[in-house]
Amino acid sequence: MSCEECCQRRGLGGRMIPVPGEVAAGCGLAWKTAPEAREELAAALEADGVPVEAMTVIELLEFR
Repeated sequence: MSCEECCQRRGLGGRMIPVPGEVAAGCGLAWKTAPEAREELAAALEADGVPVEAMTVIELLEFR
C-alpha cells in the first residue's frame, strides 16, 4: 500500500495487482507498471523509504 501511495503522489503510472504466479512475494501484492519505469520507480520508493522485496520484469507472449 505504501508503494501505491508513493506512486500516486509522484504521478507514476501503474496499479496494484495480485502477485503473478511466476513471482513469489510475502504480501501477495505487486505493483504493475511499464518496464521502462523501473529506475524511476526504484528511486521513488527508495526516497520514500518504501521497502522492496524484489523487482521482476515478466515477458508476456502474444498468441495468434
